[in-house]
Amino acid sequence: MAMFAVSTSITQAYYGNRAADFLLGEKAAMMYRWFYCLVVFGGAVTALQLVWTLADVANALVALPNLLTLIVLSGYVVDKTKDYFSRPQLTLEERAEQEEPVT
Repeated sequence: MAMFAVSTSITQAYYGNRAADFLLGEKAAMMYRWFYCLVVFGGAVTALQLVWTLADVANALVALPNLLTLIVLSGYVVDKTKDYFSRPQLTLEERAEQEEPVT
């Protein structure tokens, strides 16, 4: 379990650094690295209950934009789903007949 925790921490540090560099530039990536080190140290010396509470809040903040997007796009998805299922569906045999052979 400890190896999983360490590898996850390293992976998150790397992906966050790459994202900061891509979106905001090298200066932001350097600030992210410092911030990440401070957060990891803070998590190691803070009470466990507070760390879990902060993790729960962070997960909720990450989920919020996704949930809002699902609500906004739900009508579009319903329309596209109805359109797809209103078309005649081909059987596997019919689909295989229409495909061109790979040469």
